[in-house]
Amino acid sequence: MESFFSKLKTEWIHGRTYATRRQVEADFLKYIELFYNRQRKHQALEYLSPVAFEQRCHKTTMTQAA
Repeated sequence: MESFFSKLKTEWIHGRTYATRRQVEADFLKYIELFYNRQRKHQALEYLSPVAFEQRCHKTTMTQAA
């Protein structure tokens, strides 16, 4: 979790200001859904984004099934 929050602060929140807690929550969810879960490359996933990793796994599964 420490690594996640470190990345959140350095990649997304640093330098931004928010007027309300609701704005923070909306921006936090946007970071998770649009960037962290879809685009950001993860070391544990062989430096692929989660979407790219899933696509590769799906392609491998389909190839093995054929």
